[in-house]
Amino acid sequence: MKQVIMSLGVAASLSACTVVPVPVAVIQPKSATVAEYQTLPNALPVSYQPQINQPPAINMAVATTAESLIASKRERPVIATNPQAIKVYQPTVLPKTPIKDLAWVAEKIYQNETGDKPENLIRWHETGNFVSLGIGHFSWYPNNRRGYTQNDTFPELLSYMQLRGVTLPTWLAKRPTRGGPWKNKNAFDMARNDKQMQELQQLLQTTKNLQANFMLEHLKQARPELLGQFNATEQATIDKNYQTLLQTPNGLYPLLDYVSFKGEGLNPNDRYNGQGWGLAQVLLTMQPTAVGPRALEAFRVAAEDVLLQRIANAPTERREARYLSSWRERLNTYYNNANVATR
Repeated sequence: MKQVIMSLGVAASLSACTVVPVPVAVIQPKSATVAEYQTLPNALPVSYQPQINQPPAINMAVATTAESLIASKRERPVIATNPQAIKVYQPTVLPKTPIKDLAWVAEKIYQNETGDKPENLIRWHETGNFVSLGIGHFSWYPNNRRGYTQNDTFPELLSYMQLRGVTLPTWLAKRPTRGGPWKNKNAFDMARNDKQMQELQQLLQTTKNLQANFMLEHLKQARPELLGQFNATEQATIDKNYQTLLQTPNGLYPLLDYVSFKGEGLNPNDRYNGQGWGLAQVLLTMQPTAVGPRALEAFRVAAEDVLLQRIANAPTERREARYLSSWRERLNTYYNNANVATR
């Protein structure tokens, strides 16, 4: 996964029953009982209520102007990262907060990431030489890969599941190390129809809501690293736009989906010409706006702007412009499909 860790602008002293300070994006349990922790995602109470009304129509004059600005050679915001400020991500033990009902968000991310194909929940990352798992691209490096513990997020997800009462397949629960069992892509491909792979796929398919909760907890804990790359003025912009999305009905979906899609913007390797394309860069590029549907559109426009910049900065041989159409299709769901929960 593009790693996810500390909600922007949310104090570390949040109570165990609170994830973000707005009720539209989280469940507020009546009590944090043991039973709640051990309840599987499919049995969760439905307390997350996405906005079901169709948002007001976009002002096409404004949208057209935004499109022309994106396509022009206007001066873009400086979103390069100071290498001196980058810290290597270290796995973190997440707190035992109650499970939130993020089923709608999880299902949308699942559709975007897999095309409704369960087998796509487990993929070999060609360039990274590790397994990418679940709706959040949780990484699991081979056991023979040195240094993998600095970036492995799947073992953290397993610990998170166990803490919340999920019974793991025996081979997962008893693995003596954090490393994955497939040493390379050939070994992974050979094991595609094995019982272990089938059990892993079933686990990921039935815990999508829990995976979304894990992503949200990681995003909460990412605040120091994410904001630490920018100056005080930029930090204020990022934090303000983040809080606006959190308070906007359905705003949690684009936040978590974009992290799954293009990462947080923390990885120093995810740069072209020193400029990143993750969530931090999108929030910095986003034009400040009021809480509501306009915020969803502002985030979409900013995300497209950042991805167009990525294409412009990419080496020619990468031919990244070929992905623009599918990228735009995904970004459009942040606004156009805001009422998808009613379908």
